[in-house]
Amino acid sequence: MIKAGKNGTLTVEKVLYSNPEYIFITGSHWVKNPEALSMGYGINQYDVNNVLISYKKRLGWSDISALKSGQIYGMHHGLARSLMDFSAIQFMATKFYPDEMQGINPEANLIEFHEKFLPVNYQGTWLFKAQF
Repeated sequence: MIKAGKNGTLTVEKVLYSNPEYIFITGSHWVKNPEALSMGYGINQYDVNNVLISYKKRLGWSDISALKSGQIYGMHHGLARSLMDFSAIQFMATKFYPDEMQGINPEANLIEFHEKFLPVNYQGTWLFKAQF
């Protein structure tokens, strides 16, 4: 859908046509785009949830399987390219394979990583399931 090695945007038509069972939206501190999903240090779950559930209001999105079943998630964008990426992989795996991944707690593992290896305390919202 997007050429290898390139950044790109999926079209709305492609998302609607694909009718995904799960949607993962990444967010960060997008200073230039305040309406985008913000995630990470200092971000509260209420604000994350409001952005995620707003996707249901988009034309055609309320018919997507993922939104009908409540399978829409937010993850911090930087987790894909840092030493904390294990938590994003665990987070997705617990959603795709709940039976096989029982007992895995990605957020607890991310908290432990902060405690052991980082000079800052874990806080904010890094991994989140929308609450409709």
